[in-house]
Amino acid sequence: MAKTNLQIQSLGNKFVDLRDLIPGDSYNWSWVRDLSQVNFLAIHHTAAPDTQTPEEIANYHIQNNGWGGIGYHFVITKDGTV
Repeated sequence: MAKTNLQIQSLGNKFVDLRDLIPGDSYNWSWVRDLSQVNFLAIHHTAAPDTQTPEEIANYHIQNNGWGGIGYHFVITKDGTV
């Protein structure tokens, strides 16, 4: 798994780190940036059905797009889990 520690304490059990469970390795990054340097946040959504799992999205991106893994930094599921 990537060494970057992902914790969003305010989300409690609604935050799940799936990097060891989904296929691919596009999330093996490490980047520390002070929040004062962040000027914009882009939110992008998939056109997939809301029943599609992060694993299924990752498989699609790998098999159909030829990517190294899932094309998102975070996935928010139907029940609000990040």
